[in-house]
Amino acid sequence: MGADRASLIDSTTCENDDPLIVSDILAGFARKENFDLILCGRQAIDDENASIGPMTAEFLNIPHVSWVTRLEIVDESKIRVESEIEGGKRVLEVILPALITTQKGLNEPRVPLITGVMKAMRTEVPTVDPSTLGIPKEALGKDASKVIVLSYESPVQRPPVKIIDGASPEEKAKELIRVLREDAKVL
Repeated sequence: MGADRASLIDSTTCENDDPLIVSDILAGFARKENFDLILCGRQAIDDENASIGPMTAEFLNIPHVSWVTRLEIVDESKIRVESEIEGGKRVLEVILPALITTQKGLNEPRVPLITGVMKAMRTEVPTVDPSTLGIPKEALGKDASKVIVLSYESPVQRPPVKIIDGASPEEKAKELIRVLREDAKVL
């Protein structure tokens, strides 16, 4: 909702677990669409991978800035972005076309009007086949991936939390020392 148009890239015939292939497909689509600015999310929620946006920018040979929390259009050829860095913020001016990955706080989501929801539900979204984007077929197939998943493992179970009882801080401290000595075999 709110977009002038949208497309669905049907990558079911491609290797979807390889960020390099996904980035190549997105770059091919962007080249075909003649863009000024590409907005990407910060990272994937399934594997916490934060490489798709920067790799897409590299395929397109355009500047990119990650973790953007503020965006301002300076003029038709330049944007000003703010991103968080350790211990502060940095402000950059970026020449368009460019790609940014966004961080929470960039925008304020709003509740859409029901008329917009109904209109969006009726809108036809064209499907794009990645093989039409000028990417070599061998780069898209199931055997094209450079990533081999060896295994998936659940995180190690943490021991249960133990509540230290006691009426006063001194009693709690004595109980903590006892627990550390006896249960954890420390000290």
